[in-house]
Amino acid sequence: MMKSVKATKDYKLPLSTAANTFNVPRNTLRWRACSNVSMAKLGQRIFSRTAEKQPVTHLLKLDSLGYGLTFKDLRTLVYRLVFANELKNPFNNEPEMAWKEWFRGFLSCHRALSVSVSEALSFTRARGLFKNKTSQFYDNLSEFLDI
Repeated sequence: MMKSVKATKDYKLPLSTAANTFNVPRNTLRWRACSNVSMAKLGQRIFSRTAEKQPVTHLLKLDSLGYGLTFKDLRTLVYRLVFANELKNPFNNEPEMAWKEWFRGFLSCHRALSVSVSEALSFTRARGLFKNKTSQFYDNLSEFLDI
């Protein structure tokens, strides 16, 4: 990918020719060639492999307690974790969030994590909730508050 972007930028090779020559997707090449973000920053590893387990474990624990986070919340959480540990990173300080592209790559490496949009619970669905699921949530909550 890096060679194809270099060929399009430095040698003015057309996108379709570079995509065919280097066997990369043309739309991805177009996005990366037109982006202001350097290629080195896109693929940069911020956490070590062992340190990456900390946010993954934390997020899975929150999920097991019934507390889902939005995509924006997750990006903010990663940003704060990076700056709290003073890790070298390419993020901007202005939005105080990890990049969308970086976080999508992080999620693709950790298939156990997923982001979904919450929706309102209708009255009919609320009446149909299983009592054991509801009581499990409150048991988890009371156990968490007792700690």
